[in-house]
Amino acid sequence: MQIERIPFPPIGSNMYVVTQGRDAIVLDPWPDEATMQRLQGYHALIVLTHEHIDHISGLGRMQRALSARTLWQENCTPWLRNPGNTTPVLLAALSVSRGAEARDFLRGLHLKTETYAPDMTFGDHIALDWGALHLEGYATPGHSRGSACYRIGPDAFFSGDSLVPGFAVITRLRGGDAAVLMDRTVPFLRALPPELTLYPGHGRCGMSLGKGLGSMDW
Repeated sequence: MQIERIPFPPIGSNMYVVTQGRDAIVLDPWPDEATMQRLQGYHALIVLTHEHIDHISGLGRMQRALSARTLWQENCTPWLRNPGNTTPVLLAALSVSRGAEARDFLRGLHLKTETYAPDMTFGDHIALDWGALHLEGYATPGHSRGSACYRIGPDAFFSGDSLVPGFAVITRLRGGDAAVLMDRTVPFLRALPPELTLYPGHGRCGMSLGKGLGSMDW
């Protein structure tokens, strides 16, 4: 199993591509042409860790390019059906602090507002074999209503924005809930094997889950 991190330059959010043979799982896609070209002919699944614009900007384009199926936690769906939540204008607002280079990069993507319906959703948990890849998804609300974490293969753990080492989880946005984060998601994360390898929604990857948890003050 191979894992590649492909950061979204204007924002810094992480897209991950997990492959084994000709099976591929893409987490939190942005419209990277090189990735879409490389994955032509793959048996592809697109997975979201949550519904925020910086983690979904390539959803429609990549789904069409790869004839991919889609999967996310069920509470993402109402958000993703509302064009006010998926407009590229939101990305432009997020990238303001990164200057003209980020602005020009976004313009070059020629993004359009789309709404999205899933092929598959789950509630609290899902176990899925996608070809040679085994995925387990877990609802981890708090950062957003539709937040989820995924374990792929024996030890890769994709935490989205439910755990970004060294940074407090943002719960102030619409759909965020600090009480739910502390009462439900944090105990779940602390109960997982600490030796899992962590792949967060922002920043570098590859540290242990235990070390990542140790860096948090929530």
